[in-house]
Amino acid sequence: MNEGSVQRSSALSAVAGHTAVLTSADTRTITGLDLESGRQVWQTPWEDAYWIRGGATDGQYFAFSDYTGTHAIRASDGKIMWSVPLPEGADPREVVVSDAAGTLMVSWRDHFTFWK
Repeated sequence: MNEGSVQRSSALSAVAGHTAVLTSADTRTITGLDLESGRQVWQTPWEDAYWIRGGATDGQYFAFSDYTGTHAIRASDGKIMWSVPLPEGADPREVVVSDAAGTLMVSWRDHFTFWK
């Protein structure tokens, strides 16, 4: 690495439809890349991008959790569709967003919430 250069990091969080959803702690963004062309199709500022770990997708939306709550972003354009604060007492480091048979589940320790 050259002196003065900045190393950027990003992580593939999901593939939703024809979009790869990447998060970057460095730029504090969530970015959508077209899977066929590799071209960036959208970028959404997200202050807590460094907290996003995994999540679930139905092909149209990517649901994820961060330090503040659980959120859903539309994969086609990067629009945040909804946000729900974490319940009182939930440790964001223990929250897991997953899906099973079309049901979105948010769990931590011995608690869970699900939406169909």
